Amino acid sequence: MSVSPKEVKNTDAKNPPANHAEGKITVAKRIVGGVMYLAHLWPKKTADRISLCAVLLTITLCWLSYKGYKQQTDSLKFQDSVFRVNQNNFEVSNEPFLQVEVLKIDSFKVGKPINIHFSIKNLGIYPAKVITIKMGGQIGKDEPDLFIENAPNYLNADNYIIKDSPMPLNTADNFQPITEDLFKSLKNSKNTFYAEMYILYKNLINNKNREYKLIIGIEPTHDNRFSYRLNENTDVK
Repeated sequence: MSVSPKEVKNTDAKNPPANHAEGKITVAKRIVGGVMYLAHLWPKKTADRISLCAVLLTITLCWLSYKGYKQQTDSLKFQDSVFRVNQNNFEVSNEPFLQVEVLKIDSFKVGKPINIHFSIKNLGIYPAKVITIKMGGQIGKDEPDLFIENAPNYLNADNYIIKDSPMPLNTADNFQPITEDLFKSLKNSKNTFYAEMYILYKNLINNKNREYKLIIGIEPTHDNRFSYRLNENTDVK
């Protein structure tokens, strides 16, 4: 029996049709940036598209990774900033802060030292560790600069001034007796007696030294009326 050409079947698997061979798909695994994906090796145009997709996928993964890292870094920076603000607020709210109250000024008399009664208070929560206290005075028409920072120490000991327990202090042991000439100068209405105090103390919260500076102006011809001319706490730089 004869068979027509249309009925002839190609049973040779080793020689498939050319168009089938060109469209054959080969599956392979590749790793890009630690990410495994499947790439199909199709004809050139298709392969180019897949390569472009792989590059875009890699860029996207890198961007997501960077975004996550940046968010984590920003979060850590924010936490550190909050911690520093809280720490600073704690120090400001609790650090020692000295103030001197003038309790009494004795009448100026020849042969007796000028005696001013002070009360040194700590308005802060933490104690102030006093390193040294210096006191001095001068007469003049103009307000002077604080000059006793380099003067001899009036008190040099590890004293603590705590809240609600002020330290009493007076100048009688530190000032010389008033002479006739000094008394005349004090009674001159144009002159003012300036009493000065300098306290070096330690802030026990951060172990840094601070200074307290005080100048009061006393008018002997007006019943020893006085006013604060300098009254401040500053950190030692």
